[in-house]
Amino acid sequence: MLNPGYAGLAAAYAIVLLLLLGIVFYSRWAWPVKVAATITAGAFCLISWVSVPELLGWPIAASPPQTFRLHAAYVQQPDKLSKTRGVINLWLTDAADLSRGGTPRAFQFPYTAPLHEVVMNATARMNKGVPQLGEFRNSQANTIAGLHDPAAGGQASAPLTFYDIPDPLFPDK
Repeated sequence: MLNPGYAGLAAAYAIVLLLLLGIVFYSRWAWPVKVAATITAGAFCLISWVSVPELLGWPIAASPPQTFRLHAAYVQQPDKLSKTRGVINLWLTDAADLSRGGTPRAFQFPYTAPLHEVVMNATARMNKGVPQLGEFRNSQANTIAGLHDPAAGGQASAPLTFYDIPDPLFPDK
């Protein structure tokens, strides 16, 4: 099923294509100008099509903030039968934005068993009503490459840690 956002974008591209075809076949411009317009329009369409998922809120494979609040998690384990790699999606807010009420952003990480265990423990605590604050152990660990190190052999550990966020203490009246 086609997402309505993608359908609208495809319709807009079709209109741009029709306008471009009208320029190519019915204008009196020189052929080098027509070719340049066609290449530019094609490049614009490809760049915008690739950029749309990040604008729509789909999980991105970018480096998350060093310290963050966990809002939600979704784990898709690897499946050997369908040969799909597992992913872990986390919805995070930068800890620096917590006082301003920052908007969560979805981040996608490659699946690892230690990361899965840490995320599921944090999710279980969140389900009990305890908000979770997470941080990466070192500054290089929050890169996507740092989360999946096949050369690490033996006992692997997740590069991030979650902590309970305590309830704020309000003064007595």
